[in-house]
Amino acid sequence: MTYIALFYLFPLVCQRFSTHPLKWLRFIAYTIYGQEGHISTSAGGDEVQDYHAPFQSADYYYIADGEPLWLDPRGMDDRTSNSGSSLSNTSTLSNARSGFTQRVVARDGHCVVSGTLTRYCDACHIIPYSKGSKYMERLRHHRHPDVQPPIDDINDVRNGMLLNSLVHRQFGYSGIAFLRTPNFAMDTSDVGLPVNNANSTPADSRITLQYFLDDYQAHVGSLHVHHNSDAWFPPSHDSPPSVLFDYTYGCAVLQKWGLSESKDYIWQATKHIFYDDFNSDNEDEDDINNNADDGGDRSRSIPVIRSKGSGGVSAVHVEETHRATGESHIRENIDVRDLVFASWMFNAKKARRQARLQRTMKTDSPRGTDPDLSPKIECWLKSTE
Repeated sequence: MTYIALFYLFPLVCQRFSTHPLKWLRFIAYTIYGQEGHISTSAGGDEVQDYHAPFQSADYYYIADGEPLWLDPRGMDDRTSNSGSSLSNTSTLSNARSGFTQRVVARDGHCVVSGTLTRYCDACHIIPYSKGSKYMERLRHHRHPDVQPPIDDINDVRNGMLLNSLVHRQFGYSGIAFLRTPNFAMDTSDVGLPVNNANSTPADSRITLQYFLDDYQAHVGSLHVHHNSDAWFPPSHDSPPSVLFDYTYGCAVLQKWGLSESKDYIWQATKHIFYDDFNSDNEDEDDINNNADDGGDRSRSIPVIRSKGSGGVSAVHVEETHRATGESHIRENIDVRDLVFASWMFNAKKARRQARLQRTMKTDSPRGTDPDLSPKIECWLKSTE
């Protein structure tokens, strides 16, 4: 069984974001993986009985049914490989962006978290403008096909909110993110209240600004917004849907605490979904071969949360599985050739996969000279049929 740690956390960090850290861990695992699941104290084990229990120095696993719908680890980057625009580049607005600004201003009226007057605010795209409408369409098909009417336009007013300029800047850097409750894992009472309103009662529905900055308290004065302050949107069918807030929240978590190897792991699994530049048909042999050691069949990966030690370090890991016969089982005796074949399978079309494997059988290592190789090749060939 192989695991890849996605990020590490400490108890005090978890407690800053939720009064019940296990619920929060469950939610952030969902935002990254894309499927609802539960927390367990053992791999493949039963769900924990009490999500209100204190964070323990133990291993926690996130168990989810269904194939992963990974987020794009570069989803909040303000620049794509095809665009030189950035969140701060607003000197020239197209008619479409100008219309977007007018619609957001008309709906929100002022900064949704600080109440700042409109003239000091920006109409902020939740999914960055530079990603474009094609990205929005792909995101909808990949993560939230049930949103109606569909959000296929980057300038859809539901992809916007009015923020004061300083808050907008931090949102663009993932220095802040918005946590919407209730969600499948958390209630509104699971999120603390801001220090300037600590005696109030949580609302039935909340969209809560949370700081991901280590020195967030130093920014409260300049941004005029406290940690755990709630955003307010006027009642409207054009308000941003939960799926966009969940997605950008997961991006902020991964950007803040994600290990570089883990972000690359997810990037390799999703880049062809979100970006034209990385369609597998356009990758050459060198691209495929250079990815030989980065994890194999990512479509079969299952994320797991673990925590260790008295320091309470928590990590999300990925379990590699293989389903050659239709049943999930852990592969054993993995060697370098397995990883090469797995990488080829992931990055190439069916016909190209079989052609490469057959070519390898004939040239690189003839069956007659390596008796251990033939069964492995036969296994990989069958799995592509």
